[in-house]
Amino acid sequence: MLFRSVLMERLDQGALTLTPEVAVVIVAQLGQEIVRFRRRFEAHGSIGGHAVALGLDGAVALVPPLPKAPPDEVYMSPERRLGLPKSHPDDAFSFASLGIELLRRCGAEASTWGPLTPLLQTDPRRRSLDIERASSELRVCGERGGLDATARHVARPVRLLAAEREKPL
Repeated sequence: MLFRSVLMERLDQGALTLTPEVAVVIVAQLGQEIVRFRRRFEAHGSIGGHAVALGLDGAVALVPPLPKAPPDEVYMSPERRLGLPKSHPDDAFSFASLGIELLRRCGAEASTWGPLTPLLQTDPRRRSLDIERASSELRVCGERGGLDATARHVARPVRLLAAEREKPL
């Protein structure tokens, strides 16, 4: 598994470029993983940073939060910044924040990430919690924009990064 922080680091350095298709697939699959996690457990509370793992087979996995690990402040919801406990609205905000950042960095059209914006409401009582719907609509928007959002494009960049990490220092 390859962690998101490595992926974002390589994107920042210009050492890796991802197509919008890859970003759409990663974000949509992450949304589905969050939905599965929420059905089994309570709120995640730490989406971002090291919470996303990409497999060599193209799978996207949500890494369970580490006990007592602080949440990734970059993607933290306004209520978490005020010290409130983790919640489903917080997870929705963090997912959308992370997803939009990845889509922007990969050159996706603004209309592509439109389904994620209802999850970014600053008031948690007005924020959409429907991550499953947002993920599905993200794929549809990508496809309407000409992207192949159904293909599993994730494996190739993960293999490139994994090969890079195996090189001796």
